[in-house]
Amino acid sequence: MSHRRKHVHALANELAVTLEDGDVVCRVTAVCGANLVEVERGDDDAGGTTLVRVPNKFKKLAWFRAGTHVVARFVDARELEGRDDVKVTGELRRVLYAEQVKEMRRRDDGTWPKAFESEERGTGCALRELAGALEEDEARARATARDGGEARDGSADEDDDEGSDDGLPPLVANRNRRRVRTYVDSDESSDSD
Repeated sequence: MSHRRKHVHALANELAVTLEDGDVVCRVTAVCGANLVEVERGDDDAGGTTLVRVPNKFKKLAWFRAGTHVVARFVDARELEGRDDVKVTGELRRVLYAEQVKEMRRRDDGTWPKAFESEERGTGCALRELAGALEEDEARARATARDGGEARDGSADEDDDEGSDDGLPPLVANRNRRRVRTYVDSDESSDSD
């Protein structure tokens, strides 16, 4: 394993994250290309976004998207005074994974920014939430079928097919597949053989 890869893997596997002077916990708001990321600073009360350069050592080793927490080091604001041509104001130091974020929140030593405290903890995956909603719908359908098609309030249940598609877009034909045509031969002599 190369020297670069070894150190990036060590950063990812380290559970206790220690921040050096000048390091700031940020949240990625947009990925702007191969080596630029737009982040929202955790120590900034204004809630503005800024661009951060992603070093080459993270190339093909660390993946992140909008909502991912990272540690970045920024250029001193006094150095940027009066310069409007500077858009990239920092450099990404490490990507924080779920276990590391959980550990930083649990420690309560001031490393986790108060700006990100209002986020819901442990929301999980959107697919899990969708799967949970589908399981609830199936459980309701089974309960309705067990009760003989009557709703719990005693009134007859309406057709489930009409109400189940509320808010969903119509299905579109899949044009990536060939249409299979089947021909039915109504020759009765082949049936007798």
